[in-house]
Parts: sequence; C-alpha cells; structure tokens
Amino acid sequence: MFRRISRTKFESGRILSVTTHKTLRSQDGFSLLEVLLSIALIAIIVTTFFAGLGTGSKALFVADQHNTAKELAQSQMEYVKQQPYLLNATSYSAAPLSSEYAAYTVDIDCENARDSTLQKITITTSLEGTEVYRLEGYKVQ
Repeated sequence: MFRRISRTKFESGRILSVTTHKTLRSQDGFSLLEVLLSIALIAIIVTTFFAGLGTGSKALFVADQHNTAKELAQSQMEYVKQQPYLLNATSYSAAPLSSEYAAYTVDIDCENARDSTLQKITITTSLEGTEVYRLEGYKVQ
C-alpha cells in the first residue's frame, strides 16, 4: 500500500512541487536490530550505574572505618594526656573501649626524650589486625 506525499519546495526563487511515494511498511515500527541495540545500550548504562553505586558504597564504608579509628585514637590521646607523667615509660594503658568497637584494637607506645620532660606518644588504631590510623602527640611533665 502506498501513501502519496506532496511537498512544495522553494529553491532559488522558483517553486518546485515534489511528489514522493512512501510505503506504509516503512512506518511499521522498530526493526529487530534497533531493539537489540537499545537493549544493549540500556544494559551498559545500568551496569555502569550499579558498578558506580558499589564503588561509592565501598568508599563510604572505608571512610567510616577510618573516621572511627581516628576518633578512637584522639580519645585515647586525651586519656593518656590526663594520666600522670611516668618517667622512662615505654607505654601507657589504654582507656577501655565500648562493645561497639570490639573489632578495633589500640596500641600506645611511648618514647622518652633525652631531658626526661617530654615523651612522644604514638597511638596506633587497628581493625581486625590491620592498621587503620596512627596518631602522634607529645606529653609534657
């Protein structure tokens, strides 16, 4: 079945009448190739979106662990600075951690200065045996 299409064109000041015949079959819909390409494109976009979502989720999880370790180290440093100054100490005891931080461990090392009035305190926070954060500070007699 044919459909007749008439158009008028203006070209160089002259009027041209153009008549074309199009089959209605060309208006039937999308071809199989177009549908497959559309599905492939959507699949690529969705896959990329979910991969980015997974990466963002992991980054957020790691940042949360790092921030928790940092907060624990800072609170331990304040705890150590409140304890009495111990001459020739190699470490200080850590403040007890609450049960929500059971997977974290805190190590406190102490290095004495030559004049015995200054100590370098190093606090290492680990999560399940892996070091996450290290904080250094000084304690004065």
